[in-house]
Amino acid sequence: MTEQEPLLAFAQGDPAEAAELRRSLQVLSDRSDDPAFRELVAGVLAGRTPLRLAALDPAFARGVTPGVDRAAAAWRDLPAEERERMLDEARARLDDEQTG
Repeated sequence: MTEQEPLLAFAQGDPAEAAELRRSLQVLSDRSDDPAFRELVAGVLAGRTPLRLAALDPAFARGVTPGVDRAAAAWRDLPAEERERMLDEARARLDDEQTG
């Protein structure tokens, strides 16, 4: 089994997205002081725990909420023009992916 296989289904079969998800989960785990969260992420990365099931665990919320809160604050702090530019870029990428 490759390192990415446990996350391929969640990434809709896209190996690049699975790799990015793996990196993101590892960073969250490395930065966490919560042993329950770190153990939960280790199970996901090893393929023992499906990500969808892990996301229902309160330890998962404790592990990701601080980062989500920081990202939301950073988004709110951006000028409106910058947020709109970023949204336009994201919409264009999504359109490109959907039309393939």
